[in-house]
Amino acid sequence: MALQKYHWVEKINHVHTGGNSSGIVDGAALVLIGSEAAGKSQGLTPRARIVATATSGAEPTIMLTGPPRPPARCSTGPG
Repeated sequence: MALQKYHWVEKINHVHTGGNSSGIVDGAALVLIGSEAAGKSQGLTPRARIVATATSGAEPTIMLTGPPRPPARCSTGPG
C-alpha cells in the first residue's frame, strides 16, 4: 500500500540473512483496526477484540529494560 505512490517501482528484492536481520524481529504481522460497522461493510469477521491498552518506556540507551507495568495494567482489566 505504501508503495502505491511510487508507481515507477516495479519490483522489490528482499534479501534477509542471519547477518542483516535481528533475531528479535524476525516475524511479520498485519492488524486492521476499525469499527464493527466498517468490518461488516467489508465482509470481515473479527478475530479479536481490544479490551485494554497500556504503554511504557525506558531510556533509549538502556532499551529492553523498560518497566513491565503495561501487562500488569491490562491484566487487572480496563479502567
